[in-house]
Amino acid sequence: MACPRPPRHEERGYWRPATVLQLLANTIYRGSFIYNGSAYSKAMARKEKRKLEPVE
Repeated sequence: MACPRPPRHEERGYWRPATVLQLLANTIYRGSFIYNGSAYSKAMARKEKRKLEPVE
């Protein structure tokens, strides 16, 4: 994966620690998927007044 920070002058690009932590916390990048876990699914269920049960 390409580095998100562009290199300056003669330096190399780098990954910020917070960016790496966000990637590792993301369920998709860890290899797990949660069905009915998206913000859109939750909002639609709230609008329709039904309860969702997320399934990993």
